[in-house]
Amino acid sequence: MIMMQAEDAKNLSNKSLVHEMMANGKAISLFAGSNKVLPGGLNNIASLEDMKPTLYYFTYNFYKNQSEGLNRTDSYFNASKVFVTELLNHQDLKWDPNFEFGITNLASLHNLGVIEYP
Repeated sequence: MIMMQAEDAKNLSNKSLVHEMMANGKAISLFAGSNKVLPGGLNNIASLEDMKPTLYYFTYNFYKNQSEGLNRTDSYFNASKVFVTELLNHQDLKWDPNFEFGITNLASLHNLGVIEYP
């Protein structure tokens, strides 16, 4: 499961929805934000190039990696690397809200639960 609402993991405490789901056997492997996951303000018909400095690019790469045969953990790790590389390549946007949102979102998003090993 991927949870993209604000504070689903609530600072990784036992007062979060994620904790309740995992403690009660309702989830075993999920991605969730520990702080506010912020929108990037992207038009839904934007090109892939326009998505690069937004969290949508992370999500795109996560699913792309999975469709190419990687497991969830490796897909998450690779998508994170690609996304942060794109953010750093867009230093010209560092005062743009999408840049700040991207850094915040990446720092907030966690791989929780079961980690798959090849």
